[in-house]
Amino acid sequence: MGEELYSLLIWYATLLLIGWGSFPIVFTLFEHFPDRGFSFSKTLGLLLTTYFVWMASSLGFTQYHRTACFVSAAGFFAANGVLTLFNRKQIWKYIRTDWRVIFGLEGLFLLFFLGAVLIRIYTPDLTGAEKEADFTLLNAILHSNTFPPKDTWFAGSPINYYYFGYTIWATLIKLSGVIAPIGFNLALATIVALAVSNSFGLVYRLTQRVSYSLFAAFLLMIFGNLDGLIQILQRGDALFPYDWWRSSRVIPDTINEFPYFSFLLGDLHAHFMSIPFVLLLLGLLRQFAGTCHPKSSNASLVPLVLCLVVSLGGTAVINNWDYPTVLLISAGCLFLAFHNPLWKDVVPSRRLFYGIGLFALLTGLSYAFFLPFYAHFTPQVTLKNLRLVSAVQRTELRYFLIIYGLFLWTLGPVLLKNIFNLRSSSLARQPLVIRVNSVLLGLVLLYVCQSERVLLLSAAMSLFFLYTLYRDASESANASFAWGLLLMAFAIVAGCEMFYIKDFYGHPLERQNTIFKFYYQAWIFLALGIPYALYDGACEALRMSKILKFLWKFAFILFCAACCCYPILATCEKTNRFRGATQGGLPYLPTLNGITYIAYREPDEYAALMWIQEHLEQDTVILEATGRPYSFFGRVATTTGRSTVLGWGNHEALWRDQTWQTIMQRTQDIQAIYETLDKNMIMELLHQYQVEYIYVGKLERESYDSRGLEEFQPMFPRVYENGSVKIYAAPF
Repeated sequence: MGEELYSLLIWYATLLLIGWGSFPIVFTLFEHFPDRGFSFSKTLGLLLTTYFVWMASSLGFTQYHRTACFVSAAGFFAANGVLTLFNRKQIWKYIRTDWRVIFGLEGLFLLFFLGAVLIRIYTPDLTGAEKEADFTLLNAILHSNTFPPKDTWFAGSPINYYYFGYTIWATLIKLSGVIAPIGFNLALATIVALAVSNSFGLVYRLTQRVSYSLFAAFLLMIFGNLDGLIQILQRGDALFPYDWWRSSRVIPDTINEFPYFSFLLGDLHAHFMSIPFVLLLLGLLRQFAGTCHPKSSNASLVPLVLCLVVSLGGTAVINNWDYPTVLLISAGCLFLAFHNPLWKDVVPSRRLFYGIGLFALLTGLSYAFFLPFYAHFTPQVTLKNLRLVSAVQRTELRYFLIIYGLFLWTLGPVLLKNIFNLRSSSLARQPLVIRVNSVLLGLVLLYVCQSERVLLLSAAMSLFFLYTLYRDASESANASFAWGLLLMAFAIVAGCEMFYIKDFYGHPLERQNTIFKFYYQAWIFLALGIPYALYDGACEALRMSKILKFLWKFAFILFCAACCCYPILATCEKTNRFRGATQGGLPYLPTLNGITYIAYREPDEYAALMWIQEHLEQDTVILEATGRPYSFFGRVATTTGRSTVLGWGNHEALWRDQTWQTIMQRTQDIQAIYETLDKNMIMELLHQYQVEYIYVGKLERESYDSRGLEEFQPMFPRVYENGSVKIYAAPF
């Protein structure tokens, strides 16, 4: 544990340095935020440091190695140093007067970071679900000198996936000097802490209340859905073994992950990695909405627009599924910006022209700033894949309530406030009975239209928040921003009830990825908008009768407690109740090293993999067996960052070739090399894929005919042997 403790300390020290080194720029950008952007400093620092080294390497100015990462960080810190000189009085004054804010935010980050690390050291194994695929992408980038990085599961080709998120963590791994299997787990913990810090800072900007900001952080990253409690009620007295997986599969034949499940699962996947960077973008957009007006100076607007461009473009190449929604939110924030009272002297048509022009500029630049990525990226899903959802495919209301029950209940006071206290023109003049009857009519429709209940409910909520957004646009930017997030969340849900994106998966999983990717975004937007809605509706709750107020608060507490059931019980189950070697758990726990499990389960394989790490060049191509996904196949490329002919075939089909033609060809060629007795064919295929070493281990013996494997010994020199593993050198 000594090396791992050192890795933990140096990782946190690197984050601390990046955060403080970025403070001058966030201090300048987030001038309207109470914390002056300190909650976003680490996220922005990671994004910009990575962007500079990625761009330099993509354009061929440098190779992607540790020195280049240090130069990028040093250049970024130098730019911040210049900003410090210009703003030293204001920065120093802020630190002296609001040091409690800074230390409080740093303490919040550290608390959640260490808490997440504690969980990871009891669930460190980089195996199961998507962890091997994620570790493959991370290791491929770490062992690539240029961009686009090599695809180590498809030798000879670059990665055809939105890889920028992995580049961010690879850069932090290079800067800190920790090894990749430890860095993987530390990255997962860091995402949690960054998301908590960012969400706290953003909601504090909206509410100026610590309690609502903490509630946002818990809604986003800690709470689960109501299935956690439902499992307890169904099981009776026996809490364990607890089905921690089930709560992510509420809607049949779909995936319904939420952030805490993603963290507990441990996949360093794009949808989870993107959370802090989506929050950063939202923070920049909120700042922009209050800064863009005729009296603002170029000195404050230009840096903000540039950071917005990088953040918007970065969101697309971290998780491409986020891009349509954040584009719409960006357009909404421009709408808010041009409804600022300072624009009242500018005619509406000109404001509209400015808004459209600025949106086009932001969108175009966000693409142009990441052009080296798009030059080598072929999307497998486009608008041509859009399909209509049939009535039988739609989500049942009970599943929707299980997922979003707490969110909906929390909206109660703000809904009551706006339904019974409407301030807009004709509606405000209507008798109360008409408004009540409208609500009752909506309830009747929900009852009658069984297959469309979720669609009707989410569409009605979308329209409601569209109304509140428009109503408050020129009066309260904070309120309008929150209503916009809630509008987007419910519009996403409504959209998923009307359309799905046809992809790799067939019946009955057609909607699996659509629900997965977009419901996840809806959770994020709800977690940020709901606390403001609670804050806004608090006065209405106070005006309730004592009995109603008590009942609402009591139910609210019950909902929160219900949503705590999952994180508590699932964590205990997944970590085996935090049992290490001395408590009867696995003998290698606790550890941060994600590949220690290989040393425990397959010591010969582990020794061979470590030998490859130490002795073979990083651009080496090694032949290994290919086979079923979500298994130990592909372990050489995954663990060492060296390329192989084919790793998990279904993932490569998903990423680059949904016809499976190239996948099947490579599968057959690998089988031919391992099984054929024709030496000329072996040499021809090895040359075709530029294979330099042939790996023969347990999986190769289980997968291929032993007669072919025996042919390697007289043909090729054996460079490594250890028990069940042999490695041969091909003559190239």
